[in-house]
Amino acid sequence: MSRLLLPGGSIRHIESLGNVIKDAGGQACKVVVVSRDIARAMIVGNALLEAQNTDPAADGRFRQAYMAGSPDGNGAFVTPGLSFFQGSAVGDVAWAGIALAQLYARTRMQKYLDGALRAATRRARSCSRARGASRRARSLPARAPVLSAH
Repeated sequence: MSRLLLPGGSIRHIESLGNVIKDAGGQACKVVVVSRDIARAMIVGNALLEAQNTDPAADGRFRQAYMAGSPDGNGAFVTPGLSFFQGSAVGDVAWAGIALAQLYARTRMQKYLDGALRAATRRARSCSRARGASRRARSLPARAPVLSAH
């Protein structure tokens, strides 16, 4: 990930991937670089972290719905949605955890990995404690695997 300073002083976060094109003799003849602006993805990631970090349960969960408000210092502001959207099922946690893990893979910013690991750990704990769990949940190992960045 790179930071791009624009005229006027604003900063954009970009990801660039490159490839060397070789001629028939194996000599480099071209370099192709593709850059993607990931600033919007970081705003979404910051909103997910805000939602996770301010949840009343304080256990890494995500809710079924959120309402957006005015941006805070990180470019994100969210509050839990209406009272009937307060659930936190497997998919509610999984999609957000996957998104944070992918954002970590792009940016290598530790806060996104920390959020993804909190979501995964919360999900593993709730599955292992479930009463009358489904056959699939009962097939999980008694001890959840250790999750890490490596």
